[in-house]
Amino acid sequence: MKSGHFAHILSAIILAGTFSAQNAAAEPAPLPQTDFTAQWDVTGAPDQMKPSRFSYSSSLNKMRIDMNMEGQQMTVIRDMGNGSSLMWSSMMPGMAMRVDTGKDIKLEGEPTGRTDTVSGENCEIWLSHNAEVCITADGIPVRTIGGGVTATMTQIDRSAQDTGQFEAPAGMQVMDMPQGMGGLGGMGAGMPGMRMPF
Repeated sequence: MKSGHFAHILSAIILAGTFSAQNAAAEPAPLPQTDFTAQWDVTGAPDQMKPSRFSYSSSLNKMRIDMNMEGQQMTVIRDMGNGSSLMWSSMMPGMAMRVDTGKDIKLEGEPTGRTDTVSGENCEIWLSHNAEVCITADGIPVRTIGGGVTATMTQIDRSAQDTGQFEAPAGMQVMDMPQGMGGLGGMGAGMPGMRMPF
């Protein structure tokens, strides 16, 4: 899988859990307050993905996305505390890549006061850097629209998640990638109007 594909995938991951800190009226956005897993449907991405599985650990403040892209299995784990991303795919057996931003993510946005119902979940709409995110009362971003991409969570299951699944499998070699490396350091490059807040 080309490095540019990683950029497209990670651009979509912005939709799941990252807000920009550039809004003039920005305030802290809610994080998920409970463990959960859900199907994650993304439409409009540069590379179309099949329905993916999204999991979140509230104790670790980490999310995991398992996806199938161009016939290849891929897993991305994102630490919402420090912004680092860990990813591996079936194209590179036994190897994972980690990008570390070296600073914390500040999740901020602007609540609109508008509400909606998505996948049977009541949610409040927030705006952040040209993205519209609908967040449930317990902090789950059930739908995000931005940069021509829509990410929707369905079949949400609020259940305890095994913390071990938010780390690289035992024996896997983890390669640390330098910041700014093409396609990986510029994680938001694949989505016009959307970018990481670092």
